[in-house]
Amino acid sequence: MAELDLSQIPDNARAMSALDALVFSDVDTGVLTPGQTAALKAWVSAGGTLLVAGGSSWQKTAAGLNGLLPLTPTGTTTLGDLNSLARFAGTQEALTGRGGAVVTVGTLTAEAVPLVSQAEQTLVAMRRVGTGQVMYLAADPALEPLKGWDGAEGFFRNLMLAAPM
Repeated sequence: MAELDLSQIPDNARAMSALDALVFSDVDTGVLTPGQTAALKAWVSAGGTLLVAGGSSWQKTAAGLNGLLPLTPTGTTTLGDLNSLARFAGTQEALTGRGGAVVTVGTLTAEAVPLVSQAEQTLVAMRRVGTGQVMYLAADPALEPLKGWDGAEGFFRNLMLAAPM
């Protein structure tokens, strides 16, 4: 695992071929160059997995990813807990935070499949792009209740296993 700055995303999909997955969370993808965006789309189409996180900073994180996301975000709502994510992770531990969890709401694209839902809100959605996939996590993993959550490893492992390769 390595942390990259957006400026380090290459503008050539072949240069990204060593990566299995990329995670965008709380970053302004609107600053990606057209070359970087094209390389990212080509990399996903060639089998890459892109995970994009929403939450309170959904607008900047989605800004440069038009046409890739499985969910077209439109705003946020607050849920009292994210226990459906805990169940997906295979844990019975309650996933609640002080003041609730801010999650992105929106409309699934035609090709999208909801993987985890709760209270009629899609919390995780996936869509195939070529031989790769783009997944959208409606909550920000750096914020409560996901921040420091003991079930995070199991959740992300199950998420990557759920993505058809």
